[in-house]
Amino acid sequence: QWYQRRVRALTFFVYMSYHMNRKSLGVVKSTLHGNTSDNTTNTTQGWAPFNTEDGTELLGYLDTAFLLSYAIFIFACGSIADNVSLRYFLTVGMIGTSVFMVLMGLAQYWHIHSLPYFVIMQIVIGAFQATGWPAVVAVIGNWVGKGSRGLIMGIWNSHTSVGNILGGLVAGLNLTPSIHGACPFIYPAIVIGGLGIVVFLFLPTNPQAVGLPPPNQSTADEDEERLIKSLQHHSDDSDDEGAIIRDPNTIPAISFWKAFKIPGVMEFSIALFFAKLVCYTFLFCLPNYVNSIKINGIQYDAEKSADIATFYDIGGIIGSIICGLLADKTGCNAIVCIVFQILSVPLLYIYYHFGTVSMQLSWV
Repeated sequence: QWYQRRVRALTFFVYMSYHMNRKSLGVVKSTLHGNTSDNTTNTTQGWAPFNTEDGTELLGYLDTAFLLSYAIFIFACGSIADNVSLRYFLTVGMIGTSVFMVLMGLAQYWHIHSLPYFVIMQIVIGAFQATGWPAVVAVIGNWVGKGSRGLIMGIWNSHTSVGNILGGLVAGLNLTPSIHGACPFIYPAIVIGGLGIVVFLFLPTNPQAVGLPPPNQSTADEDEERLIKSLQHHSDDSDDEGAIIRDPNTIPAISFWKAFKIPGVMEFSIALFFAKLVCYTFLFCLPNYVNSIKINGIQYDAEKSADIATFYDIGGIIGSIICGLLADKTGCNAIVCIVFQILSVPLLYIYYHFGTVSMQLSWV
């Protein structure tokens, strides 16, 4: 249990640091683009090439570059993670993210105003960021049984929201008229780089690595393993592309297509697609959106906008834990997922139309 707690805590902070680094660009957008408002105390001239009329469109290119790179490389990273040491794999991803985030921030000190430079940085950062999710899920899956997995994963999965909150606060506190994007990138980079070293030195990727037996499996686990073995038995041995994430010390990886045929995978993948559509829109655009509107007749500066945007992630922490608890208590994972996603639709509509009425309503 001591090792389990250690792994849960370490992987929590690891993926938290991934999201800290993702949040930086969303927070600094308004400062990069520049603003002039009689209702704000901070007035910035922006940073070329983003301080033009089409600056928001250019900033959108950076989001697209990151997300497209992330989406492409996460497939490759899932397959690679099956066949290499997860400890080494995470270390490379975290150190790589740290290096290129620093390079992103140093653009100010080096007076770089080239759009291709920023796009290339985002593409490379997206590739390194893709190492995080396949690896941490594989590690935590090696250590967690299925008895109370919903609650455990609900609490553990709040790392995304905690990372967003810390990333938003760190970036927001370091935004001034003279600092357009250096410190908000460099400080999170230091965090993920330092944790990458900790992972390399101290992360046991599975119980066998420290001489312990694997966690006890439930009947559901055994049914899942039999299903996977059956798919492997009837598959063509030469079809090994796109393997899903599995611990190489237990069951050999199966192909992406055969993983996709496991009951429930397609349905939950579609649900997650639309959930991520909303989550990443808020992740990259919410601080800039808050900065561009007036709440109760007041337009807030970039720092205050970043603080306001953190309330979305506070709700994410609460919701993640409640969902995990309900999934354990009811055993109806799909129904819990459906209910929460349906409820999010009217809430988004309410926020869009009434979020500017008052600060308290916007928080809620």
